[in-house]
Amino acid sequence: LQEVIDDLVSGNFSDDHEIIEKWEENIRNLHSDMSEIKKEEALANITRLNLKDGDYNPVMEDLKTIHSVKKAIPSGFDDIDRLLKGRGFEPRRFYLIAGTSNVGKSTMLANLICNATRLVKSDEEDYFVYITGENLIGESLERLYCILTKSYYETLVNKVLNEKRFTLETEIKKILEQRGANIDLIYFKPTVTTVNDIKFVLDEIADNRKIKGIYIDYLDLFRSGDPTMTEIRLDQGAVSQSFKDFSVDYDCPVLSATQLNSCLLYTSDAADELDGVDLGGRRII
Repeated sequence: LQEVIDDLVSGNFSDDHEIIEKWEENIRNLHSDMSEIKKEEALANITRLNLKDGDYNPVMEDLKTIHSVKKAIPSGFDDIDRLLKGRGFEPRRFYLIAGTSNVGKSTMLANLICNATRLVKSDEEDYFVYITGENLIGESLERLYCILTKSYYETLVNKVLNEKRFTLETEIKKILEQRGANIDLIYFKPTVTTVNDIKFVLDEIADNRKIKGIYIDYLDLFRSGDPTMTEIRLDQGAVSQSFKDFSVDYDCPVLSATQLNSCLLYTSDAADELDGVDLGGRRII
């Protein structure tokens, strides 16, 4: 390809037809190379088991890991945990919270990750990732602070404005240190960020730490990056599949949210089931 570009820049060709032919030949070769690469990747992702003559041991060990109740992350809400097979969010599973606009999807995700830092106990630091395209870092940090410290939002704003030495850092670090946990808070620009952009960052984290849970606020704001997905519903389906792949790749639960069409009916019958959702000092009753 570089040779064609050099010929084009230097004028080292007899006519337009010659340079176009060379360009088309390079494109065909590149396409062939990409097809071969995708074929190799597809083969690498295939797992096989001969049910009569194969070795079942690796599969059984894998199933024991998948179904280990100890690895499930409790939601912090008994009524939710009772509905979940492992009494919590299990590794290698993708959970999607759906609701209409302003119903509290982001607040629920924030509560779930804060509850996870309190309820998950292990010998190593429990590392959680909170990805948002909905709120900037400062906004998300305020929400997490209110939930972690059980503070009212109005009280926080008053401290920020009137107490010169006030900082969110001291209390947040103290709480996470006591819990043996950490939250990596990451903001991605909405509608232009693709799942590959997110995966790149997650891979960097996973190279150094074991990710216990990934919380993504929220699905509708990110893109698959596939130019053939011209319809938003298809693109969001591809994003959902990528989030499911994340749960397998990093062996942890992935939780996200999606916005239902605002014209759909919303009922509050389940409000009693969610008693204890912290809205920064206010609670859903």
